[in-house]
Amino acid sequence: MDSTIIMICCALVGVGAMDIDISESNPGRRLLQQDIQIRTNCDNVATVQFFPNGLGGQPNNPPLIEEGKWEMSRIASIPMEDATKDSVILFTCEDKGGVGGFIASILMGAMDSTIIMICCALFGVGAMDNSAIEDNPGRRLLWQNIEIRTNCDDAATVEFFPKGLDQEKEGPPLIIEGDWRKSRIASIPMEDATKDSVILFTCEDKGGVGGFIANVEFNGQNYFTTDPLESTPFRIVQGVDEPLLFTPYGQGAWSTHSGSTSMYPSGAKWVWNDDTHNTMRFSFAMPIDHAYIKTNCDNLMTVLLFSNGLGGGSETIIQSVAWEWQHKYFLPANEITTNTVIEFRCRDIGYVGGFIAEVEYKGAVYVTDRPSNGGTLAAPFSIALYNGQALAYTSYGSGAWGTVPGPTSIYSPGADWVWYAKQVNNEMIFRFDFSQI
Repeated sequence: MDSTIIMICCALVGVGAMDIDISESNPGRRLLQQDIQIRTNCDNVATVQFFPNGLGGQPNNPPLIEEGKWEMSRIASIPMEDATKDSVILFTCEDKGGVGGFIASILMGAMDSTIIMICCALFGVGAMDNSAIEDNPGRRLLWQNIEIRTNCDDAATVEFFPKGLDQEKEGPPLIIEGDWRKSRIASIPMEDATKDSVILFTCEDKGGVGGFIANVEFNGQNYFTTDPLESTPFRIVQGVDEPLLFTPYGQGAWSTHSGSTSMYPSGAKWVWNDDTHNTMRFSFAMPIDHAYIKTNCDNLMTVLLFSNGLGGGSETIIQSVAWEWQHKYFLPANEITTNTVIEFRCRDIGYVGGFIAEVEYKGAVYVTDRPSNGGTLAAPFSIALYNGQALAYTSYGSGAWGTVPGPTSIYSPGADWVWYAKQVNNEMIFRFDFSQI
């Protein structure tokens, strides 16, 4: 089967029967299941194209999928309103030696919630027998992919950098889309990702209003754009970040034009700055060996990140003026070393002071609590500014704060508010030192 090229056409049977109002006046004109979802693997090189008017017409450009790794399961979507009974999806699969193989599935949804599965497979191909699959240590289940969904007003490009943004990207873009109404999806094999890997989203506004929204499902957990962006793995790498404007999905200028509110998880938001006719780039750091910080301070707080120890420079990562708000920060693995220190500066302005924090890192959870062997705080937390007076420890969910800012579940068991027992109107400095882990 050297250099064999096989083309398989999948006609979209039944599409003509989809009587769906897709006019601008219909605010809910496409549900999630009304996208045509495509998944395919090809040994070795795959191209998937969409011919809206049949093979005798022109395909939409660029191809839905271009992939040169048979191990990489690729997914793409076509808005249902783009399909007619004449539309065709063309799969081109080229074998470059060894054994060839092609497999694909197409998922279509109807308004009566009927799900139609059309499976396209090249039966009898040696690579697809059970022994070949079982002997492949890289075989992958659906949920072992990193799944990406995004919309951009107006033009989007999504690229994967397996070794970081300062290294070469992996293959062609995962997504290229010029219509903000089209929610695009793509996947990355879990085994291709490391703690240094980055997904880069480039979004260009061509006038009117700009907007970007995305969700990345990693290891069964959703990470999506929301406010504040720093609480997520997303970061702005190009574009002015002040002021940032956030709009809940399903509201604002976009409403549900790109699908129902179920298309993105609850809490997902469009984000853009105050400019138009501009480009913004957002990076997504893999949630591998990262640190996740949660904290509250009664009353005022500044949190500093020292990347190279206390003798080096610092950057402000959290600024708080309301003790009722829990602040969160996602610290990527590539920004953590044994020299990394997080410093929490908390000032009380009357009545009662209090500080509480939690850091999750590499599967372990560290909270502010009374050490069992004496001292002020259990390592890797410590108190840097402290006058030696007696301290008070109050379990989260009790004391003056009760369950503000939220239920007891927002902090792990054992987390305590900490402050002087008999002093107010003062400042304390707390630190979390990664070298003490």
